[in-house]
Amino acid sequence: MSFKLVTRVLVACDTGVNQCWAKVYIDTDVNEYRVKFYRQAEYIGSGSDYYTDDKQDAINTARIQTLKGY
Repeated sequence: MSFKLVTRVLVACDTGVNQCWAKVYIDTDVNEYRVKFYRQAEYIGSGSDYYTDDKQDAINTARIQTLKGY
């Protein structure tokens, strides 16, 4: 597997108390995007990762989920 960072989405939730952010990667071997979610610089875990073959879908999901503050 060869992962490449596509973009990073940062949203400050709860007036800066809970920073939620996400990183969008592409697995160049299978051309699949993976969104990894973080809360206060800690990776939430692979169970929360989102997979898709559409770049814009991955970026939109990262934005929506970080705005929710998961």
